[in-house]
Amino acid sequence: MKTSIDKTAGRGHHLSLPKRQHDTRGTRSIRDNRPATRYQRQLQETMNSHVAAKTIPPQQKASKHALHRTPTLQPITTTTSSEAPVQCYNDSNEFEDNRVIGHLREMGVVHRKESGAHEWSQEADRLNEQQKRAIETLDSSVFGKTDAHEVWGERLSVSVFIKEAMERIEKPERINQSETQTCGVVVVNYLMAMHQPVKYIENMAELYFEGTLDGKPVKERQTVFKRSSGLSLFDWLHIVPFRHQENKLFSYHGESGNNWNAWMRAFTTPIFVKKWMKRELGATDTKIRYTIGTNVSEKLIALKDRLENGRTVVVLLVNSFLLPDHEGESKPFFNRPNHYVVLHSIEPDENGTLTMQVYTWGKLELIRMDKRKLRKFVWGIIEGTLPEA
Repeated sequence: MKTSIDKTAGRGHHLSLPKRQHDTRGTRSIRDNRPATRYQRQLQETMNSHVAAKTIPPQQKASKHALHRTPTLQPITTTTSSEAPVQCYNDSNEFEDNRVIGHLREMGVVHRKESGAHEWSQEADRLNEQQKRAIETLDSSVFGKTDAHEVWGERLSVSVFIKEAMERIEKPERINQSETQTCGVVVVNYLMAMHQPVKYIENMAELYFEGTLDGKPVKERQTVFKRSSGLSLFDWLHIVPFRHQENKLFSYHGESGNNWNAWMRAFTTPIFVKKWMKRELGATDTKIRYTIGTNVSEKLIALKDRLENGRTVVVLLVNSFLLPDHEGESKPFFNRPNHYVVLHSIEPDENGTLTMQVYTWGKLELIRMDKRKLRKFVWGIIEGTLPEA
């Protein structure tokens, strides 16, 4: 006869899962010899992965700053999707950093760098001389560096920084304010990336690797990325710290949305845009003309020839609800200006309708408006002349 202890032991025997451990290719794992429930199988897989993770040898942490060539440093053989070496030592034991060249090859540009000198191929003809110099500046700025400044933490890797910098050198219109009320900052940032890409890359590299903007340390609150803003991390690097440093009353930490809190913290008057055009771009002959109660079409047509000289830059203060992408949205009761765009070109037709190419919200857009609609759309014109390249 079984005692109560024997019965309890028997029940315990049936409740427990007989397990045995064995080695699979040097990794300990746990195997269930009997059929198990889905929960038990999931638990087993979790335990197996945990045990396997412990067997992976720890990797040596990279330096916070630039890589230095020392006798103990091992060559890095990481490659890009185009199989271009990222960082390595050449046959002469000289350190090479080909990350920028790897991205150029992905863009379809065959490029060589011999002893620090850049050799551009015919495929690079789509890039102007300033863009080429900006890429060379980017190459020297990231040379041998593996980490951002500590204020940014690990939010944006160097490889992503290089990729997004290259994209904005080639197409500055990729800069996008997204859901933030920072159009005043973004139009100046866009004009710099378009007309002065070397300075643009120098500013971004200073922010990313040194944690400063114009020599002033970036505050940590400005580096806490808000996904709700819709900004890319690369654009955040400049937009948020710049907007915060320019504020006198309110701090700015990337607030977004069409609400009074975000609007107050990022509100930009035409006077600020004019000041930034002078200070950041070196523009001269800057002026603001408000268009309320005037012939807007006539004022815009007068800009046509000056825009074609390549040195005149024009920012328009507009009502964004009249832009094609926003025409379906509910409009405020009062017609008012709330957005800045960059005017690139303008073409009138015989009926007085104007076709304009503008930069806004991360793209170039064609707009067709008659005189009546233009009076509601354009509220101010900010104009300046850039220095000769």
